[in-house]
Formats: sequence, structure tokens, C-alpha cells
Amino acid sequence: MPEPLPALVAVVEDEDTLREAVGLSLRREGHRVGLHADGATAWRSFEATLPDLAILDIGVPLVDGLDLCRRLRGRSEALPIIFVTSREDEF
Repeated sequence: MPEPLPALVAVVEDEDTLREAVGLSLRREGHRVGLHADGATAWRSFEATLPDLAILDIGVPLVDGLDLCRRLRGRSEALPIIFVTSREDEF
């Protein structure tokens, strides 16, 4: 029986250093990783392949993290989503 593929984790973060660091850490743990600097690019990727986990920055350009979450929820209620942000206020 073939071994299942590692989880695909999508990281949507516009800060290059943070996006790359999170991606590196996830790869070291054995995950497949999709890195996206903006929400529009991420959404095009999600339309083709839904990730197993999405890590979304709320403030990414073009399509923000909240809108990405709404769109993802339209495709899957079960997909785990983690929000990250540098905002100081709660929403």
C-alpha cells in the first residue's frame, strides 16, 4: 500500500522573511508547502488544489486574509485555518 502524501500547508504572508521562515519550518517537519505573497495568487492556487491547512495573514494585498477565509469556507467547512497578523487590535 502506498504511503499517503504529507499534508499540504498553504502560507499566505506578504512579509518575505516571515513567509520563508514558516515555510522552512513546515518543510523540516515533513509537510508540503505552498508559499504565497498575496491573496490573489493564493486563491488561484486554492482553486486548483485545496490545501490541508491554510495559514493566512489578515493584511495580505489584493485579496485579504478575511476574504480568503470566506472563499475557503465556501469550498470547505472542515479546512483548518490559522490567522496570523501584526495588528495590535483584536477583531
